[in-house]
Amino acid sequence: MKFTFFVNMGRAVAYRNLLRKGRGREAGVVSKLTSVEKLGLAESLKIALFNPLVGAAQRGLINDAINAGHEVGLHGGKNHATWQYGAHSWSTARIHEEIAWGKKALEDISGSPVRAFSSPGWNGGPAINTMLSRLSFRYSADLHGDDYDTIQTCAVSRLAQISTNMSGEPGGVGFLEWLTASGMDTKTSLDYLDARLERQRFASILYDHPCYAGIHKLELLAALIDRVRQRGYEITTMSDVLERHGE
Repeated sequence: MKFTFFVNMGRAVAYRNLLRKGRGREAGVVSKLTSVEKLGLAESLKIALFNPLVGAAQRGLINDAINAGHEVGLHGGKNHATWQYGAHSWSTARIHEEIAWGKKALEDISGSPVRAFSSPGWNGGPAINTMLSRLSFRYSADLHGDDYDTIQTCAVSRLAQISTNMSGEPGGVGFLEWLTASGMDTKTSLDYLDARLERQRFASILYDHPCYAGIHKLELLAALIDRVRQRGYEITTMSDVLERHGE
């Protein structure tokens, strides 16, 4: 199977935003886990204290993913947290600087053009999409929830937008994280997955973080993969979904 991985090339933490819980745009009670519950205490402290580079320090891992046939896209710019909390208010020059920096850093590792993008914290918008189009990106994945068609086109930039329709709502939480935070066991999770798949029209785009789903919830992830295959689904990249949609 093939996945799409969005990689932030900068750092994870902005200390002035460390205690903030969000930008206040999501309504309702959000079912999610704390960083310690997702990463463990030791890893959470390491990230908070040392704030290491994320993607830029993982050349070998990124190339392994590409060589295995996965798609690797860009996830924000120089700092995950500053984008998540502030990108919607940035100037055009700042947006260009952040995206161009991340694009070059990822292309220096991958050796090929980067065409896929997603914003940290889903914090995208028309100005960001316009800049992505200017920088030759093919699509953004900054929409989440059931209210959007799987694929649509940004009215301003004409950039393709792929909606993540298999996320924990409200809030666009990682799907496996949301299942766990909601107290579902494996059987209940699979039943819920079946119900969600019945509501999708063209493709189901499932979202989570590799550091959680691929490590702490690997058994549940394997069960979800087995279930969707039993239902006749193919697991592929978001670019492939876009191709099959005729974009």
